[in-house]
Amino acid sequence: MTRLPPFHLRGHEPRNRHGRILLALILALLGTHCGCTERVWSRAEFETWYADQRPYYSNLERVRYRGSDAESHYFLLRPVDSFVTARIPRKEITIKDERPYTGGSFAALGYYDVDVLHGYAKKPGT
Repeated sequence: MTRLPPFHLRGHEPRNRHGRILLALILALLGTHCGCTERVWSRAEFETWYADQRPYYSNLERVRYRGSDAESHYFLLRPVDSFVTARIPRKEITIKDERPYTGGSFAALGYYDVDVLHGYAKKPGT
């Protein structure tokens, strides 16, 4: 004998409906934050990592300058499927076209692309 799926009358939802909604909301919230990591790097550490990883990830050609605050300069990159915000202390880098850092939101993905291996110079056309 085959088993039929449960029959639900209109207005009578399965008991775990609220659990499913809660799970969907939690996953949606985690999805907006888990793909992004932020780390404080030294200049030497970041440049070494970048030079080592660049041959393997074509996306690393594009590193965005996101702005600066009193302590750090912020850069955004996306090696594969997640965004990485790199913070480098101000005292280690001089940015010629410095702009304000607006916070952690990815609504503004940055001001322009920089060349990490050539003094964080602004790339032409960005």
